[in-house]
Amino acid sequence: MEQEVDSKDYKRGGSSLKITTTSGDGSFISDSISLLDISGYTHLEGWVKATTALAALDFNVLLDDTAACASPVETLAVPAVEADTWTFFRIALANPESDTDIVSVGIQYNANSGTNTVWFDDLRVVHSDTAEWETLDRRNWKIDKEARDLILMRDGHQALGYSLIKLVGGDKPALLTSDSMATEIPEDYIIASAVTQALLAGSGGPATDPDSKRQLSAYWATQAERARRSFPMLVNVRSVD
Repeated sequence: MEQEVDSKDYKRGGSSLKITTTSGDGSFISDSISLLDISGYTHLEGWVKATTALAALDFNVLLDDTAACASPVETLAVPAVEADTWTFFRIALANPESDTDIVSVGIQYNANSGTNTVWFDDLRVVHSDTAEWETLDRRNWKIDKEARDLILMRDGHQALGYSLIKLVGGDKPALLTSDSMATEIPEDYIIASAVTQALLAGSGGPATDPDSKRQLSAYWATQAERARRSFPMLVNVRSVD
């Protein structure tokens, strides 16, 4: 494995770590750092890119409390990556409580040895519970329904900068196919709506509706509509077909 600083292809800052590989599963490179206590963090995150797609476990990030990653205390598997695409990854630390004296960091070529060029950038440790999320005004984004893409406007790019995007949404409720299924919408709406449909199906004209089923159906229709209006209101969303 050969390494160099790449000032032309990077994700953040002014350069990235470029690694050129030939063969040799298990080979690695390492570098020393000032003693670092990361026991208060939960994840390692960063960016990776490769000229040839990577499978999960092809590369590991090593963290060690001894020099040159001689006996890593953390061996963190880099996830699968498509070719020629900068990909963000976040990996949970296996033993953060023991990571009190990290002095070396390494990149290990773990599997599928062969010729490849891989870039790593902006490796850092984070605590998953300290993230602060702010809502992006919906004027700054739109949905391309045909391509099923999220499109950011120019102001949206400026507002986001280098920040991560978290998508929060829902889906179309699953259709009930058996009596044992759990419903995704309030039961009182389903019951009232079903009773309405059943009464309408069994009613007829004045001469054939001695039980006033049609009149009862109007009552249950009102109950169904009341239940529907109590559904939680969706805010700051766009409908996607």
